[in-house]
Amino acid sequence: MRFFAAFAIALVLLFAPSAFAAGSLTLSLNSLDAISSGDSVTLVPTVSASGDTVSNVQVSVSLPSGLTTSGSTTQSIGQMNSGQTDNTKSWNITGNSGGTYTITVTATAQTSTASLTVNSAPYISVTATSLPNTSSTVAIGASTGLSLSFQNTGGATATVTANVTPSSGLTMTSGNAANSFDLNAGQSSSLSWAFQMARTDNQTITVSVAASSGSVSSYTSSYTILGSGSPSPSPSNPGGSTPSESPADTGGAGGGTGGGGPPGEPPGTKCSPVGKKIECTTANKGICAAGTQACKANGTWGECVQDKQARSKNCLNGFYNDCNGKVDSEESACTGKQPGVSPSASPSQSPAGTVPPAETGNGKNLVDMLFGFGVIGAILIIGVIVLAVLGAAYWFFLRKPSSGFGKRR
Repeated sequence: MRFFAAFAIALVLLFAPSAFAAGSLTLSLNSLDAISSGDSVTLVPTVSASGDTVSNVQVSVSLPSGLTTSGSTTQSIGQMNSGQTDNTKSWNITGNSGGTYTITVTATAQTSTASLTVNSAPYISVTATSLPNTSSTVAIGASTGLSLSFQNTGGATATVTANVTPSSGLTMTSGNAANSFDLNAGQSSSLSWAFQMARTDNQTITVSVAASSGSVSSYTSSYTILGSGSPSPSPSNPGGSTPSESPADTGGAGGGTGGGGPPGEPPGTKCSPVGKKIECTTANKGICAAGTQACKANGTWGECVQDKQARSKNCLNGFYNDCNGKVDSEESACTGKQPGVSPSASPSQSPAGTVPPAETGNGKNLVDMLFGFGVIGAILIIGVIVLAVLGAAYWFFLRKPSSGFGKRR
């Protein structure tokens, strides 16, 4: 009996180590920091073996909706000996929408979980809290302003850039043209600018807003400031008033010298709106000096195009009709053709713009004066004279008087 008891004890001592030393695994996962929607994070499982050898070890991941991975969800480690640790397997997990998710990983019979928070993408809302004056004209020297408010209604931080560009006729007196700042989720900020009108034509303020990630709400990207259209002040004419004009420097009744009109805008500079036209002065003389400048389809000013073409000389006035820069009545071709001026008379004896009355008895000068007004004018004057003669004849010869000369018997 004692023999059998001793034999049983020996068997237990022989087989007990293998019975109680079966291999086992432990599983742990790294912690995951919050990410923004569209970003990715790496999940690494750590598997450790203890006891006896464990064969055919595999790790697999289960992802909820809203998360994806580009690799295989199941990866093989193979055989693991007692005391061995493996952390060579991993998954690159992308958050597709905002939320907090639980990720489950299994290593053979062991299970572990990890939590991942995905913040929604930044969304920058842009609102104009103060608008520039776009409904009425703004005079030279007057000011206008613009204020914008920015709010991040998304779930992640974004770097916001805001650039404001005024056209050449506006001077920025307050604020910066280029701005950049970080805007955290739920945070707000604002920027302001002030401008001073420097020209009389229309001007524009262009706004550009962008975010480093996420999206930006729609906003007004351009504002048109209406110019007053009054002459710009200059050192020789600081008040902007128009100097007094004389026949020799005006475009009326025959044309000026080409120096008294508005200069217009430099060709190629920005303009608004397309199709707008302004007065300008060409490089020509006389009536050819006045011109028109138009805002082209590409938003820039075109060349100054003259309005009138040169005319023939008129020796009876003091204008530059042929656009050569010389008063017609003072040119050699007109010497002796002015009424009341002898061929030897100098221009100083008959000032430009004056028409002396015809001399009594000088029939040639009278005819010159008549035809100086043009063929139609001469015909009208001669017609008036003929009607006057016919009327006098009727009075004396055809009308029956009560007595005296012409009385019928």
